[in-house]
Amino acid sequence: MRTRTALILTSLLWIFPYLLLGGAGILWLAERGWSFYWLILAAVSMLVAQILYRNRSRKARSELRDTANVSPSTFWTPAGERAWVEVQKIAVDPNLSISQINRPDQLWELLNRILQIVAREFHPRSSKPELEVPLPRVLLVVELVSRDLKQLLKTKIPGSHLLTLHDLQRLQTLAQWAPV
Repeated sequence: MRTRTALILTSLLWIFPYLLLGGAGILWLAERGWSFYWLILAAVSMLVAQILYRNRSRKARSELRDTANVSPSTFWTPAGERAWVEVQKIAVDPNLSISQINRPDQLWELLNRILQIVAREFHPRSSKPELEVPLPRVLLVVELVSRDLKQLLKTKIPGSHLLTLHDLQRLQTLAQWAPV
């Protein structure tokens, strides 16, 4: 608890000069009679920022939709094609939302569900088909996912080459203290 209190106190001390400066600026604008002009400028700035944000969001969503259109390979086995059809049913499920796959526990459940569906197509006689996946295949999937995550980190997170596991642990602790 002492760490949390220290964090809050430190944050307030960092923010205080800016709040003081903002208050003095508002007072100065009011004394000069420029408050109305500042308000108009602030409103226009926020409007332009909102328009730019919406355009960027639409572009990002359309890019996501474009990359989400994946087609099955032409050299898959019949079991692979059946598994693909089942996975596609999950992909177009109206009950599946972005907020669900943003939560690790629900993403893990979805991953297990997909793994069981695909494994059942390849090993229908097994009582635990998801455990019938050959170890080299599992390692290949881990390798491919790791490569994709590395590329995602490099392109989407500035300064990711400087992040350490300790930094991520601190961020996780901070997220637990101040949930969004």
